[in-house]
Amino acid sequence: PGTTVHEFAESAEGVSFLAEGAHSTQVTIGLKEDTDYEVFLKGESIGVVTTNLSGKLNLSIDLKQEDVSVKIVEA
Repeated sequence: PGTTVHEFAESAEGVSFLAEGAHSTQVTIGLKEDTDYEVFLKGESIGVVTTNLSGKLNLSIDLKQEDVSVKIVEA
């Protein structure tokens, strides 16, 4: 029971990875502080999220027995 991250990649635009697990999971990732990022799950945008003053971005992913591709790019 848990979540595994595969294929983590970081670039000047943001980060991407593949999340694997059997249940919903909460992800916290450190990025630039007070910056807008567009979040994509399985290639579809779920909206723009602003990091807090410490650069943390939190999101929930419903894995439902399938891997989910995640891409986070600076908006």
